[in-house]
Amino acid sequence: LINATPLGMTGMDPFTLSIDAMPATGWVYDFVTAPDPTALVARAAARGMQTVGGVALKSLCRRRCHPTRHHGSSRILEICKQLKTSS
Repeated sequence: LINATPLGMTGMDPFTLSIDAMPATGWVYDFVTAPDPTALVARAAARGMQTVGGVALKSLCRRRCHPTRHHGSSRILEICKQLKTSS
């Protein structure tokens, strides 16, 4: 699951989509940076899911992005490049 919306951000509506049907082996990426962690990331982590929050993503993408450092995902590399240009 990728949350690339402002839902869950401080001062915005909460992210209310249930993650209960997702497998515990699922991944949650939340681009929201405040609060850290978001309620979505906290819920996913409590279920044992792999999570990457907005602060970690932003920090990660400020460094040199390389697809093999991001689980081989070229999509993550694309996201990192977009974050770098928007910072």
